[in-house]
Amino acid sequence: MANNISHTKDEDKKKELQATYDLHLRKAEAAYDPKRKYKQLALSNENIRCVIFDLQQCLPTPDISTGVVYYLRQLYTYNLTVVDVSTNKTHCFMWHEGEAKRGANEIASALFVFIMDHVPPTATELYAFSDSCTGQNRNSIMSGMFQVALETHASLKKITHIFLVRGHTRLECNNRHSAIGASRKRVKQINCPSGWYNVCRQAGKIFEVTEMSDKLHKFSALLEVGGPLINREKKENGEKLYWTKTNWFQYSSDSPGIVGVKSSFSAPLEMYNMIRGLGKNKKLASDWWQCVPLAEPGNAISEEKKKNLMSLLVFLDSAHHQFYRDLKSDNSPPDLDPDLPSEDEDDPGLLLSGD
Repeated sequence: MANNISHTKDEDKKKELQATYDLHLRKAEAAYDPKRKYKQLALSNENIRCVIFDLQQCLPTPDISTGVVYYLRQLYTYNLTVVDVSTNKTHCFMWHEGEAKRGANEIASALFVFIMDHVPPTATELYAFSDSCTGQNRNSIMSGMFQVALETHASLKKITHIFLVRGHTRLECNNRHSAIGASRKRVKQINCPSGWYNVCRQAGKIFEVTEMSDKLHKFSALLEVGGPLINREKKENGEKLYWTKTNWFQYSSDSPGIVGVKSSFSAPLEMYNMIRGLGKNKKLASDWWQCVPLAEPGNAISEEKKKNLMSLLVFLDSAHHQFYRDLKSDNSPPDLDPDLPSEDEDDPGLLLSGD
């Protein structure tokens, strides 16, 4: 945007671009105000917890020095990094694409494990900050997970999820990812995903790794036909809910199924009803959240990727060969750009609309 302004010769157009850019910067700064506020509160109040989370850039395996690897498809390992402000600990929730994808169910599962295992029973409020990737962070599946967490955690009463402005996400996770990169340089090569798990463990004393292979859940079951929740088109006031334009979601144990939403940081909370069924007084059953199953084990990679991986075995010790041979594969299209975020408001696979 700044580059466009400096190269625009039309003065009226330049003023218009400058006004748009100034507004964008004000919105970005407005997003940092609550982040600073709740970080400080979390440091001084044991009842408040503040976390920042981000999915690290995909980690390739095998990660070896031979030039051949740059022309072949590799297996990706995923790391959802959660920084707990109160403890300064860095929690790495890790899995590889032979186990699962890196969509909303997987990100929600990692955060759920963090909440259940690392948010202490003294905490009553949790504030979470992230970037605004719709496919991973800002969707109805994630919303359902936070509501399940309120039902199952020992003490939490309120969870608030706040999104920073796209292009201005200076997250603490970035420094942690740099530390992981430095740790990687101390290792000759990465033969399989477990090598990346060890790299993260060795990045510093504040790092803790949780392997997610048997902890992944299908939170999307909450919003499937017959499930307790639904992604309605409109808020309680009759206005349409735009997921990509909503930057504040608030959940309360006092009103399960009802979500407070904001489209700007200065706006008042508006109510969004996710309870399936008709009637304003309809309530969720006491065990509504128990429909969430563990995810089916294993995820098939593409046949092309499997062939590429098999051709790389000659560069690996034989002890790692069976891991790659056991990977499931099918005719699904290869993931050519694994780090491209999704911002598709109308993707039904992400937002799970229903009746």
